[in-house]
Amino acid sequence: MRWLVILMTVTLSGCGPSWSDRSLNFISVEQARSLTDTDGTWLEPASTTVWVDGRNVERYTLGHIPGAICMPLRSVDVQWRRVERAGTVIVYANTWNDPIADALSKALLERGIEHVKTLNGGWDAWIEAGGAQATGADSDLIEDASLRLQRRTAEQRRGVTRRR
Repeated sequence: MRWLVILMTVTLSGCGPSWSDRSLNFISVEQARSLTDTDGTWLEPASTTVWVDGRNVERYTLGHIPGAICMPLRSVDVQWRRVERAGTVIVYANTWNDPIADALSKALLERGIEHVKTLNGGWDAWIEAGGAQATGADSDLIEDASLRLQRRTAEQRRGVTRRR
């Protein structure tokens, strides 16, 4: 009986979906642009494509893809619901083979977001391809304690003071 319990435990522990690098769907800047440039028609409405920037708040503020959501990897547990109704989610971070973008894409897949794509080359590839840039904070960012600390540290580096 004891062996049966051990066997069932070992067998059932591997039944959930696991996300590996093979689960990731990488796309180029050109493919990403084609997903975001569609206006749709009356027969086929445009899908909602959402850009997700996995870099830290400071880097996002200094420059990001226009319309991108700031979702640092360490805050995915708080932020992921912001994209749960999106048609396609395009995740990017700093550069080629960026482990932050890969980990964030996997984290969104684990939470049931189905159409997650990872931008090959990240922010660097976007800039090299002449992509538009925006600056400033994400006004809808849901701050947890770690993000508040990260923002305050970035503000202190830049010499920004806040009045209370």
